[in-house]
Amino acid sequence: MLKRRGENLFHKLAGILTLVIILSMLGLAWRDIGFIRGKLLKGLAIGAVLFIITYGITYTAELLILNSRGTDAGLEFYASGFKMSGTTVRNAGIIFLLYTLFVNLINSWVEEGVLGASSSVCQLTGSVSTVPM
Repeated sequence: MLKRRGENLFHKLAGILTLVIILSMLGLAWRDIGFIRGKLLKGLAIGAVLFIITYGITYTAELLILNSRGTDAGLEFYASGFKMSGTTVRNAGIIFLLYTLFVNLINSWVEEGVLGASSSVCQLTGSVSTVPM
């Protein structure tokens, strides 16, 4: 599973490199596609607060429902995945969880970068975006 995760990280980093090349070719900067340095921490903080609120409400409701039905339920923090053989892999180590968080942040960077870049290119060229907004 770690090999697969490394492969995913490599593809995401290749996506960031591709964005760097395209931005350079078009004479654009990261801020031109929506990445504003001063707003990074604010955006992460807002995302974290929304995450805590929405998951807090959802899991509290789920636990209350399960407990009202007599099910002994609790929360665990881990990352899981599956293999093509049908086996499930469960990782609860802090290093693996931090790595998963890091890869998800990289993934968001690539996705937001592609969306922002495609919008900017459409504005520069006057073409119509095929990316759903």
